[in-house]
Amino acid sequence: MLVVLRSLGRHRRDLAQHPFLSFLVDSQKDPADRLAFAPCLAPFVLGFSDVNVLGR
Repeated sequence: MLVVLRSLGRHRRDLAQHPFLSFLVDSQKDPADRLAFAPCLAPFVLGFSDVNVLGR
């Protein structure tokens, strides 16, 4: 269990330093530019609702 928690901690630190997340929190950037990825992500996220319905 400790190995898993350490691994998760490493991955969490790596993700926190990812350039994409740095871009998202940069208040100097235009909010419209920071959220320009959202329309591309929406079908992916909405696809999970289909999987959730199938699991019931």
